[in-house]
Amino acid sequence: MGLGGYVDDLVTKFGRDRSRLIPILQEVQKTFRYLPREAVEGVAEKLGIPVSEVLNVATFYHQFRLEPIGRYVIYVCFETAYVKPEALASQAESEGLHHSR
Repeated sequence: MGLGGYVDDLVTKFGRDRSRLIPILQEVQKTFRYLPREAVEGVAEKLGIPVSEVLNVATFYHQFRLEPIGRYVIYVCFETAYVKPEALASQAESEGLHHSR
C-alpha cells in the first residue's frame, strides 16, 4: 500500500474534520518516525485544508519532525545545576552527535 492508501485509511479511522489533524499527524509520525512530505500533502488534501496549515501545526509542536531522525534519540538536560553545557556540547561534537536546544 502506498502513502496515499495509508493516508486514506487514517482519515477513515479518525474522520475528515480538521480537528482531527493532530491525532492524524501523531499516527503518521508513529509509523514513519517523522512526517513525510507526501503524507503531509495527502492529509491536507483529505481534510480540505491548505498544506501550509498542516505545516504550521507540524512546526508549532515540538513533537513533530519533518525530517527523519535516528533510531535512538537521546535527550540531555543542559541545566547548569547538572552539567556545564559547553563541556557536554564539546563532547557530543567530538563524537559526531547532533544536538539541539
